[in-house]
Formats: sequence, C-alpha cells, structure tokens
Amino acid sequence: MRTRPETNKAPKRQRPIWFHLHFWLSWIAALPLLVVFVTGVLLSFEKEFYQWEQPEHYAIQANGPAMSLSEVLQAYEQAQPPLLLNYLQVPESGDAAYLAFAREMPSDGSPERSLRAYLNPYTGKITREFDNPTFIRLMEDLHRTLTLKKWGRWSVGASSLILAISSLIGLILWWPMRGRTFSRAWRRGRALDWHNALGLIALLPLCVFALTGITFTWGKFIFQQLDKLQEQPSRFEAPQLIVETAPAQEQWVTLAEAATWVQANYPDAEIRGVQGTRNAKRPYIFHLKQHHEFHPGGNLKLSVAPTSGQLHSEFDVTTTGPVGWYRRYFYILHTGHPFPWWGRLFWAVSSLAGLILLVTGVWMSMRRWRRKRA
Repeated sequence: MRTRPETNKAPKRQRPIWFHLHFWLSWIAALPLLVVFVTGVLLSFEKEFYQWEQPEHYAIQANGPAMSLSEVLQAYEQAQPPLLLNYLQVPESGDAAYLAFAREMPSDGSPERSLRAYLNPYTGKITREFDNPTFIRLMEDLHRTLTLKKWGRWSVGASSLILAISSLIGLILWWPMRGRTFSRAWRRGRALDWHNALGLIALLPLCVFALTGITFTWGKFIFQQLDKLQEQPSRFEAPQLIVETAPAQEQWVTLAEAATWVQANYPDAEIRGVQGTRNAKRPYIFHLKQHHEFHPGGNLKLSVAPTSGQLHSEFDVTTTGPVGWYRRYFYILHTGHPFPWWGRLFWAVSSLAGLILLVTGVWMSMRRWRRKRA
C-alpha cells in the first residue's frame, strides 16, 4: 500500500494581540463610526448647506440699511407672544439673520416652548422655528446622537473612545514597518499597504476628532475633574446678584438700553452674543470680541444688572487656564468652524480618510473570512 508522502507545512503565523484588539474594536464601532464619518464630511460644509436650504435666514439680500443691535433687541422684546432670549447670536456678515435660542412664554397659560427665533435685520420680521426642518440639521442629529437621543449620544461617545484607542493601536502595529510604509504601498499597491499609509497620514486628525467627540458626549464630567486638577474653573459662570427689593419688570433697564450702554463704553469691542433674563438676581450677559481675537464668541464677558443697568462685573475667559482654552476651542478643533469653506476642506478630507479606513478595514476582514471558509 502506497502512502502519501508527508509535506512540511509552514507553521501558521501568530498575529500579535494588538492586531486582534485593532480588528475587533473597529468592528464593534463600525456602524456608528460609518454614520459619524459620512455626516462629518457633510457637516464640514454646514454653513453652505444652511445658505442653500434656508436662504431667507442665511443668504439675505440687503434691501436697505440694517437695524442696529439695540433695534434688534427691542424688536425681540416687543415680540408677541413674549420671548425670553437664552442666547442671541449676532451674525458675522450682513447676509445672515440674527438667531435667538429662546423660550416662548405665552400669556394665555399655554406651556412654554423652546425655539429658534430668526430676525431679518433689514425688515425686522421674526420667524419662529419649533421643529428641525432641514437636511443638514438632521445630519447633525445623526452625527451626535444617531437620532436615538441619550442612548445614541452615548453610543457615539463610546465609538469616539474606540476610535482613539484603535488609532493608537494602529500606530503600534505600524511601528515595526516604519520607514517603508509609503514605498510598500506604492510598490505593491495592496489594500493593506494603502490602509496603513492612509492611517498614518490621518492619525493625528482622527485622534483629535475622537478626543473632541468624547468631549461633546462626556464634557460635563470631564471638565469637572479637570477643573479640580487645575484648581480653578475653566469657564465663565454668571454671577448671582444681591437684590433686596426688585422693581417691577416694567421698570427694568431693557436689553436694548443695556446694549447701547455697552457699545458706548466699549467702543473697541464688538458684541457677539447676548443673554437675557427674567430673574432680578441673574444679570444680562454680553459677550464681547476684540478685533484682534480669533474666537468668534470673544473672550470678554460683561454682567449687567437688569434692575439698574449698571455694570456688575467683567470676566476675561483667557484667565481660565489650559483647561479653559480647550473648553473654548474644542468645538473649532472638531468642526473647523469658523474657517472659510476652503479651510474646512481639511476637516472634510480627514473625515473622508476615516471613512476610507473603516470601509477598507471591513472589506479586508470579509475577504479574510471568505478565504478561511474556502
């Protein structure tokens, strides 16, 4: 009886634990990250989408002189039903409306409702928006919460954490082949080689996206701990006013009058935001930006007593330390705003690189499984 000669099979190469961690962590977060990367590319051009979808708010044609900030505030204060301005965003250009994040306070006893209230600076018309009607805001909801509210927000936060860990593990896996990453990709052209090369290029922006994305989800808890380490608060907190006998609200100094006083006494600064109040112990807040400052919201916060119109305090947010710096700028690091569209291309391309890495990783995994079954 003839026997088949024995063949010496090459021992199967054992992959390092880092490979398996990189592989399975990426698969766990694949679906949420797919949504995050696709919507991230679109949200890089959020401003342009708003101009396209809502030209009546973001691409206004000037038909005369624009209203002053005091006139705008007066129009909001006289609106019916009354509005409480939680925050008024002053537009940076003359083709955009004022945007107030507000609460409608009906006098007939109906429930209060949160809304966006747009004001056309050329006509004075106020448009109240209670719903979320635009495609780009749906993309924002998908990006932040997967449209699943709290649980979706936590899922996106966990996926951002996995992205950061997986990116660092990818760096560990790349290290033994350092120096020949791009030559291997160019010479052999294999999907894995291009995956490694693109991962190396996109490593830093993806880590920044991941860390700032985690901040969006768990920033409230993270900053509490960082403030303890820093031993000082990292943000401006509106002060409590001491009021023994408050006059009737009809006798208060209006927001419009307070804005006029601020503009007269701070002529070198621009008011970028305004917060109103209906509580005598809470001040009006004015957010001021100096012409040389980069942050669109400015760094100086003024607290003005609504019952007297007197300045209560000034607060310079640049004194909040390194944690305060990150707290002010992590939104810009994550989104690329307020850069022009050609500057935000970097954020769009980085999100696209993350999408390509995810898709190629999944594709290589499926090919590997098919070969095993064969």
